[in-house]
Amino acid sequence: MSNVIYHMTQVFLPVELKAALDSGAQDYDDIVFFLTTTADAGNRLMQLEKRASTATICNAANWLKTAGVILKNKLNADSGVTDVNYAWTTEPDATDLTTAYALLNDIKAKHNALNAKLDSDGGVSQTDYAAQTTVAAADATTPATAITLINECLSDLRALCDLLDADLTVADTNYEALVCANKPAALTASTTKDASANVTASKTNIRITFSTKVSDGNGADYVNTKLSEKYNLAAGDCIAINVKVPVAPSGDYITGNFDVLE
Repeated sequence: MSNVIYHMTQVFLPVELKAALDSGAQDYDDIVFFLTTTADAGNRLMQLEKRASTATICNAANWLKTAGVILKNKLNADSGVTDVNYAWTTEPDATDLTTAYALLNDIKAKHNALNAKLDSDGGVSQTDYAAQTTVAAADATTPATAITLINECLSDLRALCDLLDADLTVADTNYEALVCANKPAALTASTTKDASANVTASKTNIRITFSTKVSDGNGADYVNTKLSEKYNLAAGDCIAINVKVPVAPSGDYITGNFDVLE
């Protein structure tokens, strides 16, 4: 195993550190950077968030969009189903977190509306689709809530297809096989680590260290935070660096080195 140093210069927050190799499973040992801020914008508490990356969130949201289109088309063509106007989201594909939130929230709404429509469809024998597969997770407004919503949508979509395959009056019995082909695995949920101390408003350039090799502590120009273990990243995951409660999101940026063990 060897160390690889990644260097970033004036990158605005949030910053996502991802697995260095396509195969993933790298360990982040030392995360050291300088935070440059707007002096009068208030104190900042830096935070690391291990989770599925933005790209992974977008890919999963787009898969759900495509899978839902396959589902509604099958229902509209199924000879056992009475209604022929089942619908799914027409939101644009997810390309960033903002578009992913909009898409996921509409997928949730369309999934639950489709359940209600199945329950009232005269050609469908079961009337408990909504009771069994309603998506109850909160709307996506952050990466953490988006991941929770994605994981529930993935699970509930498969459960819905399994119910359709077992429904006595629905003609087709291959909903799960076709709709859920290449279904993504559940995404890595969000876990966070706060810095040991705030960066005060009077400091505009301060060294932030998250490491297994330091103890918690801070001084005039640094904040050190001890990590209990290395961050291990699988492919598709990231460590997001951000201010826990952003106070100047358009003005804060970092310059730093990130020590990755490969």
